[in-house]
Amino acid sequence: MTIAQAQGELETIASRLAQTYPGDNRGRGFLVMSLREQSVKDLRPAILVLLGAVGFVLLIACANVANLLLARATARHREMAIRAALGAGRGRLVRQLLTEHAVLGIAGGGCGLLLATWGIDLLAVIPGTVPSLFVPYTMTRSDIAIDRVVLMFTAALSLVTAFVFGVTPALEASRLELAASLKTSGGGSAAGSRRQSRMRASLVVAEVALSVTLLIGAGLLLRAFVQLQRVDLGFRPEHVLSFDVSLPGSKYPAPPQTSAFFDRVLERLRALGGVTAAGASEFLPLSGADSATPFFVDGRPRPAPGDEQKAHYRSVTADYMRALGISLVSGRLLSDRDAADSPHVALVNETMARQYWRGQNPIGQRMAITLEALRFRPDGPPTLDIASSMREIVGIVADVRHNGLQKDPVPEVYLPFVQRPVRSMTVVLRTRSDPLAVARDARHVVTAIDPDQPIANVNSVADLVSASIAQPRFNVLLLSAFAAVAVILAVVGVYGVMSYSVALRTREIGVRIALGGQARDIARLIVRQGMRVALTGLAIGLVGALALGRVMSGLLFGVTATDPVTFAAAGVVLAAVALPACYLPARRAMRIDPVDALRNE
Repeated sequence: MTIAQAQGELETIASRLAQTYPGDNRGRGFLVMSLREQSVKDLRPAILVLLGAVGFVLLIACANVANLLLARATARHREMAIRAALGAGRGRLVRQLLTEHAVLGIAGGGCGLLLATWGIDLLAVIPGTVPSLFVPYTMTRSDIAIDRVVLMFTAALSLVTAFVFGVTPALEASRLELAASLKTSGGGSAAGSRRQSRMRASLVVAEVALSVTLLIGAGLLLRAFVQLQRVDLGFRPEHVLSFDVSLPGSKYPAPPQTSAFFDRVLERLRALGGVTAAGASEFLPLSGADSATPFFVDGRPRPAPGDEQKAHYRSVTADYMRALGISLVSGRLLSDRDAADSPHVALVNETMARQYWRGQNPIGQRMAITLEALRFRPDGPPTLDIASSMREIVGIVADVRHNGLQKDPVPEVYLPFVQRPVRSMTVVLRTRSDPLAVARDARHVVTAIDPDQPIANVNSVADLVSASIAQPRFNVLLLSAFAAVAVILAVVGVYGVMSYSVALRTREIGVRIALGGQARDIARLIVRQGMRVALTGLAIGLVGALALGRVMSGLLFGVTATDPVTFAAAGVVLAAVALPACYLPARRAMRIDPVDALRNE
């Protein structure tokens, strides 16, 4: 069955369910996708942007090579003229030059494969079982290799780039005026020199434009990452250890047994040296685990089916807020007096208070969550006992970025663990120093109470926070590296074009100096010419960056795709590095001896 067929059948089922059970199924549907799509959907935008960055760097490198080939074609103009005079047709000359370019391309591809092999060996040294600062994913050595597909792709890409970027220099070198070429020792006619100069300038403009686009893209990601690191988490992750405990239902079937186990564990953990607070929660922020349920507010009409208001719920122990560092906004926190047989209470976060009690004080209000109000029966569908499931709101706590730093806080309700025990909890310990130093003692505490009970996912909460932004960090590092390489290549291109221009204009510059031209005027002329090329590329690159920003909008946080600071900074950086690339050839032009220039000519 295809995905489209499955989607069609499930839409039919959803429609029937909505008609038969409108209270639970109106407005609900199904979405079918492949497991591969589900696995990579969040990574695809970043991968496409990085793939585009690789393409940009390749294009810039090829433009540089094309510039060198044009310069080489000029130097070989007389050679090509002699070959043509001896009977070689233009097609044969083009084939010869393309063959030379293909050799260059294959040699470059071979060097790239060698570097890639070394890079894979380097990745094999990096621990692949846990994300790190530079590798925000897990992998094994067998997951990444140079196989037949990679070899074929590299060979094809090398040949294609060699042909695409070598055909123009080849055609230019084979465009001959035999009489003029054989009479002079230079690079051909003046018209041909002007045409090649325009080609070289156009290639440099393209290089600068692509590098500016990449530079702005990297700047946007960097600005977004800085904004991400400034986000208020809603808790203090420093010096906090976390680990998961999941009790088996066969050994702890009743809620009192579950409560007793965690009470004993937390009591002994608080007695450990270096531990200042110990608590537990059903779902830890940034862990990837979460759950939500509809809720009802006492005194308000029951929402229509499909319009239920929802909150994300967590069962927490009394000391959880202090252990994780979640601050109290108003009211009181949960305490030991909120026992199983005490009146049921709850805490809400600021977002929930603001969203559902706009202009009111929720403290003292009563609410019930559907999860607790459900009453199951064997002879029919479940019913809701809202009245007996009401809880009094006793406090408001700060918002927590539970599902990621990029995502806004969601409405949350915290329930006392003893009033709603669950067997799977995450324990958090606030320590005076390195939290991982107490991990071994914490494991011993759990096994001392139940020798058969393991703990899992032992981490410092600070590491969890760092891991949650590992992908944005990786994107910034990689795209910044590509942008740096692109800018360097573009600057080399500007320098090469200006140096070659100075070399071609040696006689002209010598005549200008012999006729009384000032050295600073010569330098100003060369720098102006080079900066005109660079600024033209800069202008085109700014337009390209606007388009790239739209593609990257899903990767940005706290910064717009048209951030003026980033655009201005990229322009300043490009101008700052292009100016020396233009000045160095100009400086050499200033030192030309007119006598030597005219004698050599």
